Amino acid sequence: MIGRVVIVGAVAVALAACKADNVEIRVSTSDIQEALGGDDVTVPFVARFSMFSDLDEEQKAQLRAIEDIVERFLVVDDYQITSSDYTTDVTIEGELPIVVGDVGSGEDAFALYVSPANVESSLSGFDQRVELGTGRAFSQMESQMQGINFMLAADAVHPVSYRLRNDAGSPVNILAGGVQIDGDSHAIAALSLGDGDRTTMLFSGGPYDQVMGAFLMSGKE
Repeated sequence: MIGRVVIVGAVAVALAACKADNVEIRVSTSDIQEALGGDDVTVPFVARFSMFSDLDEEQKAQLRAIEDIVERFLVVDDYQITSSDYTTDVTIEGELPIVVGDVGSGEDAFALYVSPANVESSLSGFDQRVELGTGRAFSQMESQMQGINFMLAADAVHPVSYRLRNDAGSPVNILAGGVQIDGDSHAIAALSLGDGDRTTMLFSGGPYDQVMGAFLMSGKE
């Protein structure tokens, strides 16, 4: 599942920091509404990792062992490792579940969480908080990876970008802080997406080295 994106990538970076360059999650407003309605919903993700080193034979063997662990915990559709003289790049594609509840409440290693926004009354129009996060299986996966090589254990926090499409049939309002939206940086960003509109929100660097990026969203009008 898409939280899986993060882990698999971290694994593949072999002996480098186990943090992705970026985990991209593609989600629509109808995905979120269906999950809130009780349906089982997954969303696609792409995780990209890179390191300035080629892999030696021992590291490659460890990665093969790590890959077995990844397959027990994550849903991965494609896993590619590309090496050159000076770099190793890893791209992972898969699916993550949408979990309605607080971060950490899901069973999977990673999931896209949708929870009540719990904001001040002045921001009461924003009903949901959406964010990538770990779940109950993360610690077990991390432990098994550490058993092979401590440096290969997955990081719980990664830079994340949300490619959001509004297909709800009516405008949806978005609020985010410390974010790049379609390439422009904002301390605080508020925008309205009409039906059929799309946007990309990137949360990377600074505080997002310690916490996952999240955004608030209004319910369907």
